[in-house]
Amino acid sequence: MNKLHTYITRWFFKKNMRSKLTLSFSMAFIAVFLLFITLLNQLIRNSYREKILTSADQSYEQAYSFFDSYIENMFFASELIYYNGDLQRIVGSKSYDAERDYGEQFREFLTLEKVFTTVENMESIYIARIFIPDNIFYSENQVHYAGISQLEAMGNYSGIMEKVGTTQIYFSAPEALSFPDTRKNNTLVSMFRQIKTTDGTNQAITVLQIGIEAALLQSVIDKSNITSSGLVYIINEHGQVICASSIGESLLEALLAEDAGSLPNYTDGASWRDAQFLGEAYIMNQKKLDRAGWTLIALLPEKEIDAQVMQITFIMVLLSLFAVIIIALVAYKISEYYTNRLQTLMVTMNQVRDGNLDVVLEAKEEDEIGIIFNNFNDMTGQLKNLMDRQFKMGKEVKAAQLRSLQAQINPHFLYNTLDLINWQAMDNGAAEITEIAQSLAKFYRISLSKGRQVISVAEELEHVKAYVSIENKHFDGAIHLHISVPEEILELACINIILQPFVENSIMHGIAEDINIQTCNISISAAKAGGDVYFTIQDDGKGMTQAQIEHLFTTGTGTSNNGYGVKNVDSRIKLCYGEKYGLSYESQPGKGTSVKIHIPALTVADAKRMIAD
Repeated sequence: MNKLHTYITRWFFKKNMRSKLTLSFSMAFIAVFLLFITLLNQLIRNSYREKILTSADQSYEQAYSFFDSYIENMFFASELIYYNGDLQRIVGSKSYDAERDYGEQFREFLTLEKVFTTVENMESIYIARIFIPDNIFYSENQVHYAGISQLEAMGNYSGIMEKVGTTQIYFSAPEALSFPDTRKNNTLVSMFRQIKTTDGTNQAITVLQIGIEAALLQSVIDKSNITSSGLVYIINEHGQVICASSIGESLLEALLAEDAGSLPNYTDGASWRDAQFLGEAYIMNQKKLDRAGWTLIALLPEKEIDAQVMQITFIMVLLSLFAVIIIALVAYKISEYYTNRLQTLMVTMNQVRDGNLDVVLEAKEEDEIGIIFNNFNDMTGQLKNLMDRQFKMGKEVKAAQLRSLQAQINPHFLYNTLDLINWQAMDNGAAEITEIAQSLAKFYRISLSKGRQVISVAEELEHVKAYVSIENKHFDGAIHLHISVPEEILELACINIILQPFVENSIMHGIAEDINIQTCNISISAAKAGGDVYFTIQDDGKGMTQAQIEHLFTTGTGTSNNGYGVKNVDSRIKLCYGEKYGLSYESQPGKGTSVKIHIPALTVADAKRMIAD
């Protein structure tokens, strides 16, 4: 050992300075580098495995969100049909299945068609129809109507009726349906629901079917599977597979071929957990879609995750060996060269970290670092595109939320007003019909605003005046509206229907609710301060307690007759302008109520740009 040490020492000191520096640097760097690579490899293995699970979880949650949205749309569509006044009046009539002339039936058909056409225009809804007596001539329509005998002929008829007969919802497995119109035959997943009368008798009148395309569900579930041999599928409460990812079809067939009960279903416990199926290890996730009774299940094969991690390890080993050779051969001269290039990469990465995604690395050489430069450029470009897409998606979600809130116009006011017009015509002749009709037309013209979300304050006040004019026909002119809004505010912008709901609340909770109240005084005032506008709606009604005020902000409506509730208006203002804006209440029992609405002072053009952004 001493002789070997002496030989190495003599050999080393015989070398020139460049050789000594190269050897010293190389040996020290190689030792440190190998240690660093060993630790880094372990960190990368753990990090990569965690990223795979994170990516799988994100895809899974996104798929769950889509499925939940589709189910909510089906429920919402069924509610629109269930509580439609025309459908309740026509199908709920005791003489509906009696012998009647075709003219009357045809008029019914045209009236009901509007209901179903509106529902089918909703996102993801493919078909909506009801099952009616076979003697109704349009029961052969097959699109929006089908004979009750066709429901009875369905293979799952007993299962459907067992559920809908107990006022529950039945979701079918994918089923191929054919239609006589221009639609192609299609495979649908349907929701069946029994419709009962809403006049208090609670009598069953028909069964409703809402269907969505199975291909729509299939598209979502295929995108949710990020592995090449894993499986994502939905199973219903009866053990039937609603849809499953195309990748992993062989695994599904193998699971179904096992003894009954081996197909993984929902169980209590952690979402992601280790599981064993067919002798293989998997990571399993599950989540229940309660409203439909479905369970979304994902199976990630452990061997695939391990294989991908091993590829990283293999690549790291190869890179380490290559780096050791390079360091040993040209350590001294090339170290400085590569250090400078890596320094450039580090500076550029810091710029990206600080938010500058427009930086570009110039790869003059086509070596490994040059490839990293190109990959880095690709990565920053993709990251920029991804951020742009996410920004656009956020705007679309915001716009969808606003459209959803604005779509909740309650039809009761229209029906009551039409009834008033009819009464006036019969009782007093036609003298007042024109005035009422004009007020009603103005009310709904401004309410709908041709799809606009932003109108001027002047238009919103005209909306309020039209509403009060109509209501005064109910109460013989007992409602007194006082408006005090400066001219400079009239041309400013506000979102549609933010004042009228509170005027309606003042009337409905005052003179309309208490026969002892003979008159109703409502004042609307506005002031501009600090770049914002503050509206005040004051009434002399019976007032509210603090508990009643808090209740308004926890429920969807301010009154049972009001489709635009307090929470609704407050949510719309915050969605459009931000959390600092909204409304507040001041009220005491017996002393009336005051509502303050806070919005920014914007022109119509500026408000449109703000909401669009």
